[in-house]
Amino acid sequence: MKKHIGLILRLLVAAAGIAFIVYSLNWADRVELPAGYELAPGITGGDEGRAYSVLEERSDAFRIGDPTTQSELAAKGVWLAKSELGVDVDKPTFKPSVMTTFRQAKLSLLFLGLLIHAVAILVGALRWFMLMRARGMDVSPWRSFRLTMIGVFFNLCFPGATGGDVMKAYYAAKRSSQRTSAVMTVIVDRMCGLIGLILLVAILGLTMLNHETSRKITIAMWILLLGLLVFAWVYTHPHLRKMIGFDWLLSKMPGGKMLASLDQAILAYRDHKRDIAVAIAMSLPIHMCIALALSCAAYAFGVHHALMFLLGTIPVAALVGALPISGPLGLGAMDVTAVALIADPVLATTHQVAMMLVIYRLNSVFFGLLGALGLLKGDIHLHPPQPAGEPSTVPLAAE
Repeated sequence: MKKHIGLILRLLVAAAGIAFIVYSLNWADRVELPAGYELAPGITGGDEGRAYSVLEERSDAFRIGDPTTQSELAAKGVWLAKSELGVDVDKPTFKPSVMTTFRQAKLSLLFLGLLIHAVAILVGALRWFMLMRARGMDVSPWRSFRLTMIGVFFNLCFPGATGGDVMKAYYAAKRSSQRTSAVMTVIVDRMCGLIGLILLVAILGLTMLNHETSRKITIAMWILLLGLLVFAWVYTHPHLRKMIGFDWLLSKMPGGKMLASLDQAILAYRDHKRDIAVAIAMSLPIHMCIALALSCAAYAFGVHHALMFLLGTIPVAALVGALPISGPLGLGAMDVTAVALIADPVLATTHQVAMMLVIYRLNSVFFGLLGALGLLKGDIHLHPPQPAGEPSTVPLAAE
């Protein structure tokens, strides 16, 4: 009975997540007018913004309106120049349908980008597997990959950009005798990925120092990396921790016992510096694959920027998208940053950049739906069930 209830719950979670993903996709071309924007009498953004249907399209403009309204002008529609579109809060935004997205693109490049995106996920799963093995956890590459895919699914259907990490941490700790360490592997994996992204932006920025914005970003990234290096040294050095009273301060904080346990789990990686360095190094090809996948999408829609320019700017947008100011998949901040860095009157229109980002999210939806299949299969946790009375055959590291 318990097994059937678990299956029903997984079905409901998967169905709800898939329904949310399908609902969040745009199945009809629309243009959203921002709050306070007035295109014509009866066609305005109102107080909170409003989306209108695309009734007709030509090379330089959309005719938008609302066929359900009683207003004759709004039902007939009004032309809006494509040059007026953007992703800023004060500009109209084009929301292409799924079918329009694929119809306008070179499918061969989109498929190539999808394959490259898959490589990034595979390497990411391998990175997490390596970090768990470093702590002596009894896991298999297949289980770490499967839970990584499930994490991609939950990233799509949970609020924020870290829902997948929360679920990975939960299932990693389930049935584990090293629950704190299991949770910490997910956190360390995310930290290595973020540091790798910062490092990639800093390295690629050295090739674009002639660009003022890129030069400022590059300098900021190298300063940030230096700051992180100093912090890591102080944090992991026993004598320096004692001098600043770090352990005493930790014990006086709310939830000090739990924080101390997490602190010890992090410090356990002090003896695995080589594994941490390898994990950070593995993050570079992961983020480079994402940048290449987005570049494929950009070229599929006719962007004319040089490849090195795209590889240098896309990680910057991804870094902004990784900050907590963004929504799921970095929605919002990543878009604005990508448009600010890549959009160009000749080489890349705002619409082309927006379509590039749409493809990135559709790729994530595709892999998220594959992750839902892994959720339905059950037996999600990393640790295989042991027969009654039979201990694990792999020695676990002490907590």
